[in-house]
Amino acid sequence: MAERVIKAALLGFGTVGGGVYKVLKMQQEEMVSKLGARVELKKILVRNIEKAAQKTDDPSLLTNNWKEIVDDPEIEIVIELIGGIEPARTYILEALEAGKNVVTANKDLIAADGHILLDTAAKNKKDFLHEAAVAGGIPIIRPIKQCLAGNHISEVMGIVNGTTNFILTKMSQNGMEFADALKLAQDLGYAESDPTADVEGLDAGRKVAILASAAFNSRVTFDDVYTEGITKITATDIEYANEMGCVIKLLGVARNTPEGIEARVHPMLIDVNHPLASVNDAYNAVFVQGDAVQDAMFYGRGAGELPTASAVVGDVFDIVRNILHDCCGRIGCTCYKNLPIKHMNEISSKFFIRMFVEDRPGVLANIASVFGNSGVSLAQVIQRRKKDQYAEIVVITDEVKKAVEECNDLAPLHNPANLIGVAACENLMPNTPMVAVFDTAFHQTMPPKAYMYGLPYEYYEKYKVRRYGFHGTSHSFVSKRAIQMLNLDPDNSKIIVCHLGNGSSISAVKNGKVVDTSMGMTPMEGLVMGTRCGDMDPTIVEYLAHSLNKSLEEVMVILNKKSGVLGISGVSSDFRDLDKASNEGNERAKLAVEVFSYRTAKYIGSYIAAMNGVDAIVFTAGLGENNIVVREQVLNHFGYMGITLDKEANQIRGEEKIISTPDSKVTVAVIPTNEELAIAHETVALLK
Repeated sequence: MAERVIKAALLGFGTVGGGVYKVLKMQQEEMVSKLGARVELKKILVRNIEKAAQKTDDPSLLTNNWKEIVDDPEIEIVIELIGGIEPARTYILEALEAGKNVVTANKDLIAADGHILLDTAAKNKKDFLHEAAVAGGIPIIRPIKQCLAGNHISEVMGIVNGTTNFILTKMSQNGMEFADALKLAQDLGYAESDPTADVEGLDAGRKVAILASAAFNSRVTFDDVYTEGITKITATDIEYANEMGCVIKLLGVARNTPEGIEARVHPMLIDVNHPLASVNDAYNAVFVQGDAVQDAMFYGRGAGELPTASAVVGDVFDIVRNILHDCCGRIGCTCYKNLPIKHMNEISSKFFIRMFVEDRPGVLANIASVFGNSGVSLAQVIQRRKKDQYAEIVVITDEVKKAVEECNDLAPLHNPANLIGVAACENLMPNTPMVAVFDTAFHQTMPPKAYMYGLPYEYYEKYKVRRYGFHGTSHSFVSKRAIQMLNLDPDNSKIIVCHLGNGSSISAVKNGKVVDTSMGMTPMEGLVMGTRCGDMDPTIVEYLAHSLNKSLEEVMVILNKKSGVLGISGVSSDFRDLDKASNEGNERAKLAVEVFSYRTAKYIGSYIAAMNGVDAIVFTAGLGENNIVVREQVLNHFGYMGITLDKEANQIRGEEKIISTPDSKVTVAVIPTNEELAIAHETVALLK
């Protein structure tokens, strides 16, 4: 029987393309034994044939005419190593449409348009493999899609850029500054003349997008990944990290959480005992966490001519086996889910903070107090390096549990923009302390009886499952303003703040401290909101999953994004639309408003009981400040308490005003929130 020969074409003859050429030659003697067939390069597409001829012993393979490849029926495999978006995208699509299998290492293209390429491959029943797009020679895509397919993967984390790892290694081991370490990397060929894609985290971000898509079976693109590079890391940061028993690494992290997928790249502190801490120079390592396998680590060279070529040729050999057994296209796109992507301002994390302060007694205590009042615990503090009258203080903050989740509906905090501003201020004013104000902090005075759930206590101890509350900055400002406006005694006052908007929450504030709040561990608990269901029998989640044949993640999307007044009304999450529809006779819109008002009244009533009375009820935020109908419907439930609504006064929108009659036993007011002023007050507290 004649030996089977599989013809292939190579697009690009640079570093990796040259490596593939070499590896295929190295494998010739054993290829038939390994595969049952021989792979033969028929064409190599290059720009400059004369220059490329110096790298091969058979110049007849070279062409600069793509049509010679795509129109050749003998060529069954196209190996794309041009890189970039175009013309690579066009070539790959045309090759697949022509019935050819494709192997690529093009992370840029896959991170942007991977779903289009995979769908085209599936349509034509061809293979589209891209093992070399992530972590060079380290097998990771195939293990995730095949070897670990029996797992629900919860996290993929690792070092996926060799250039930045080399730079940080030299900064750590040799005390180099960033600029010197970068130059060394360029001199040794680890970094390009324009290193932006590496040092700004863009290269790693594209790889994280690919890994997350494969791991979580849901599409993640490069635009979904938060990226931050290492250009601002200094030798001083490295020194402090070492002093704290840590190293700094640029990590790519992708997590599958109940609220959505986290995908980010940024420098992180790692304990020296962590396996990733010992991954140095240009090496890569990827951790995968699954429910069955638990932790698995993949380690090796993440770039280079032959390591990357190893992954490419591995894909080629896999396709050859599929061709021989007539099963091409058996593993294509695995993104059968549509999970939400969490924004960076919805992700909680630890922070490393350096600041210069006056070198005098009490400063450290004041700083600790500010962080404590903001609900941030301090894991470690170092104070040294006197400079004139200043001392340098370094603070490591513990993770704030469930920090600021899903706040974009009504009053976005614009965290990414704020972080850009902080970075600019640090560059311009390196000796000026920066202050972070956390939106959950105001609620941390709740007693255990209020924040504990009826779950096994160990879940609180191990996983910190408890009520945290949200909109704290608003509740803090409005409750304090109510005391001033209504001349209440700060040490003897009972105020209920109704922060009503697309995201809504209510708090009970006794003597200036929160004793209970409606939102819980996540912003989904409590009131019926714009798109969130609020309080609900948890068994409904299981019931819906079975009834609708949907995953837990899909049901959570429904409860977060498609429920609330939107789900009830079928009209909108905007109360202006609901009011209009109600006035036009839409009964479901009317019902949605009534449900919202009723749930709000129930919470107010429960908080009156929790505080054993109430001095003032205050409406705030977009809906609370502007919706006349909702305020009236809510207050109609409290006639028994001697609360009388001044209907004329209630006709206001966005104004500070008392809307109860003078003879009411409880004062009701509208107070516009001012979270920016509250943040300013917290900042001033640091400087006192």
